[in-house]
Amino acid sequence: MEPDLAGLVTAALAGGPPRAQLFEVAAAGRASGDGSLDVLLDDLAGRAAAGDGPATELLLELVHRLSLSRSAIAPVVHDPSTAEDVAQATLVTVERGIGSYEGRSKFRTWLFSVARNEALMAVRPRKSDAEPVAEPPASSARFSSIVAFRVTMEALVEGLAEPYRETLRLQVFENLDYEAIAARLGVPIGTVRSRLAKARDLLWSAMKEEKDRQPTSERTVMYVAEFTLHVKPGHYAEVARAYSDFAASFLSSHPALESVLILGDEGSGVVRGIGVFTDRPAADNVNSDPEFAAFNDAVGPMLANPPERVELELLHLFAKG
Repeated sequence: MEPDLAGLVTAALAGGPPRAQLFEVAAAGRASGDGSLDVLLDDLAGRAAAGDGPATELLLELVHRLSLSRSAIAPVVHDPSTAEDVAQATLVTVERGIGSYEGRSKFRTWLFSVARNEALMAVRPRKSDAEPVAEPPASSARFSSIVAFRVTMEALVEGLAEPYRETLRLQVFENLDYEAIAARLGVPIGTVRSRLAKARDLLWSAMKEEKDRQPTSERTVMYVAEFTLHVKPGHYAEVARAYSDFAASFLSSHPALESVLILGDEGSGVVRGIGVFTDRPAADNVNSDPEFAAFNDAVGPMLANPPERVELELLHLFAKG
């Protein structure tokens, strides 16, 4: 890790002007694609995984401020309201699961997987009301201030109607489990689960009311750029991993790139990336992008032939609702 960035992270965790400077460097790094954003994120994620609370909070704030999870959510969830909910659920899931991050890949690659899983869960058909209510996936004994945006979690919970306010308060602020909440309120555990599920929905609605959204314009024409790599024997896994890491990073730093598929066949040594863009100039300019050029330079020695590029217009996309 570059010494100046390492020192910036350490200083930012102490608060004050370095914290604001870190946000500026992160935003600039994302815009330039020079890799500095990943350096900052990976450092913070490593500290957070080791149990550093302030590092976790700062990491979550970066994810929120830069909307780093949206590139994974947008191709799956098209309703802006639901997408916002999924973004909040992703923050909570990252906070709860950061201890499992082992640093084997970039944090943004790990985040992409987490956010996509949350998005897929959000579009699955709901169970009928007659079935038992599952534990709310976004409930947690410790909610980050990032999730609450500019208002405190206490204020949001206090604004809920009873009996949901008290039930959620006991879980979030008193760290009580289902059995303890049921005993405190004198109700069955099933009732506690149902109330918490409803409280979560009410809480997310309150969060949305606190955040101004920009209207999402409809996109009717998209363009596909396909890049095929022919890998030398013995390098398939390395190239496939590098392509996947690059794609996750490139997706999060290029707004016009809507989604990316990475496909491969080890037997034939083929690794193929398919990117869907919202405008033709963005698709045309990929080859001249410095980040893409750096990726090509990195994998070039492992390729049997030069990469093949094909650009197409997306005619139809069929998916189950």
